[in-house]
Amino acid sequence: MEIEETNASWYQEDLFMFPDIAEEPYVIVDGAKVAGKEFIVNVTVLNEEEFFLLK
Repeated sequence: MEIEETNASWYQEDLFMFPDIAEEPYVIVDGAKVAGKEFIVNVTVLNEEEFFLLK
């Protein structure tokens, strides 16, 4: 799925990094690719150590 816009400082495929931000994290995807479809979004919050183990 193509990402139109995000305030993540870094992202790759399905992994997004939102360090030290002052606003709510967000990801906007292309409307044509998601229109009329149902999605389930799972969010896992990782600390810095856990994040770097995934990379």
